[in-house]
This record gives sequence, structure tokens and C-alpha cells, in this order.
Amino acid sequence: MESQTESDSLTQAEDAPKPGKPAKPQRRPVPDDVARGAIVWLPGMRFINKKRLVQHLPLQIFDHPVLIYNKSNQTMVNVFLITSFKEGESLVGKFQHQADFRSRQIPLAPAPPHPDNGMQLTLAGGRVWPRESYISLSLFTVPIKVMREESSGPWALSPDSLRALDEMVAALPSTRI
Repeated sequence: MESQTESDSLTQAEDAPKPGKPAKPQRRPVPDDVARGAIVWLPGMRFINKKRLVQHLPLQIFDHPVLIYNKSNQTMVNVFLITSFKEGESLVGKFQHQADFRSRQIPLAPAPPHPDNGMQLTLAGGRVWPRESYISLSLFTVPIKVMREESSGPWALSPDSLRALDEMVAALPSTRI
């Protein structure tokens, strides 16, 4: 079990507002027993004081929501990045000639169904994600203690969508970066 001091060191930077800007509402740490299929927030690198915990991760995955795919062990989880495109961009428009890359971007409602396979993931309880976004099927292993609850959460994939995602992942040659 982590000490209170270590837990505090992970969130102190998150609590401090930038000069001239109001403080954002604090996101609570994700519990150690976070469920498979939950959507949580991976804060920006600047908000993580113990950078050694995440130095193996590419910078572009920080400051994004992520989907908990499964637990790697008691302190680590495997996650998929959730990303959005600029207003008006589509999966086909952005990746017209990159079918392999496009096949690894799975729409999360309200994004339109995938142009190649018709897949569209949905959230539990009939909730709708706030913007058109895509789950990128590349796994990253992240310490649970650096993640935070997603705004307006909790969020999670529907059981049917989690099963469909499992089938897609099983059919891929690899999901590791």
C-alpha cells in the first residue's frame, strides 16, 4: 500500500493552478480495483511528480482519456488511448491511404461507425461520450496510481462493446507498441 506522502506527491502539481488561470477541479485518483472497461484520465506529464513511473511511455499518450483493457499486475494496467480528431475530420479523410492504421482506430459513439468494418463501441448505461472519439488499439502499460477519474465519470464500455473489443484484439497480430 502506498504511503500518504507518495500519493500526495502525485497530485500536488495537479492541484496548483497555472499563473493567471483558475484551478481546475481536482480529479480523484483511480482506485486500485479499477474495473476492466473503465475509462479514466492519464494526466499530462507535468502533473506526474514521479516521472520515473512513466518514463517508458510516449509523450503523446499523456493528457488523454484511456480505456482500461486489463490488469498487468496489482499496480499496473494495460490501456488503450482514446483520441479525437479536429472538428470536421473523419477516419477515412485523415487516414485515407493507411488502411492498417485505420483498422486500429475504433469509433466510440457518438463517432460514426467504422467505415471499413461497421464497428462502433458504446458506453454502459446508455451514456454517450462527450465528443467523437476513437479507441486506438495499441496497448500501453501504465501504473494505476498515476491515473485519475475521468470528468463527469464514472465511464465504462458496455458489456457488448467490451466483448466486441476482445474479439477485435484477438484477431490482431499484436497490440503492443
